[in-house]
Amino acid sequence: MAQGLYFLHHFPAVTNQKWLGAVICKPDKTLTPEFTTLFGSYLKHMHGVLKQRGWLDRTFIATMDEPYTYHTGDRAQDIPANNYEVVRNYVHFVREVAPGLRTFCTADPVEGLIGHIDHWCLRNLDHAAAAKERAEKHGEIVTFCDNYRSFIDYPAISARSFGWLAWQIGACGWLTFETLGSYRTAWEAPVLVYAQFNGATVWGMGQMFYPDPLSGVPLPSLRWELMREGCDDYEYLWLLQEALKAQPNAEAQQILDSAASQIVRGGGDAETMAQTQTQNATSNSTAHEMRGKIADWIEKLAP
Repeated sequence: MAQGLYFLHHFPAVTNQKWLGAVICKPDKTLTPEFTTLFGSYLKHMHGVLKQRGWLDRTFIATMDEPYTYHTGDRAQDIPANNYEVVRNYVHFVREVAPGLRTFCTADPVEGLIGHIDHWCLRNLDHAAAAKERAEKHGEIVTFCDNYRSFIDYPAISARSFGWLAWQIGACGWLTFETLGSYRTAWEAPVLVYAQFNGATVWGMGQMFYPDPLSGVPLPSLRWELMREGCDDYEYLWLLQEALKAQPNAEAQQILDSAASQIVRGGGDAETMAQTQTQNATSNSTAHEMRGKIADWIEKLAP
């Protein structure tokens, strides 16, 4: 991500947003000359570094967070059409100054953004199949953001289920929007009292690590370790998929096709989904047993 510009603010707040003192956007939604000069210089330098080191295809520059919804109190102007126009102007500038640098947005593919975003971080998994199809056709990337699976009050396997959900919907990863939220006061208070669910207190949202009371260093995080287990689960699924390409087997294929549904059923988080009732596994033993079956088949199909 570009230093100092993680997300553009929503319109019209972006007209007051500054990068190293330069206002980013004008009221007509175009970028200011001061910003394009200053940020353009930085972007050209970073583009050169990334290209020289072979990292250009592994790097994404963020645009705007959830441009399809409200982030400001100005409901008359903070609307998708205005936000999409700001994003398009920004992306045009980025592609002109740093060709080959790919763009990222926490949004589903929609008219107004299509053709300008290279990495879609889905917020509504109802659109996952269409996003995957589009990504395969146009060389784009699909991930997703689910703010709920890592809550402390959920079963431990919930954090592990990210990997299974990614496999199920055809995503290549997921976004954890924050890991050190309210770090210094993590023991005393949650990151926030969330707007959803009648203002319920949210424990663990964006808050994966807690400080050691004596030293202040981050303590080990069970949820973080379980999320890593989900990454390993995804790799096992991928290995079986590759093995089946070389040596097809109906029984192993059936296991691969049905494995993720044993862990996650339904869609994403309750903030964005029409259907919020999901049926997820409640014990890590379910995932361990499924991984064991997959590992057995990987070995059986090995040349």
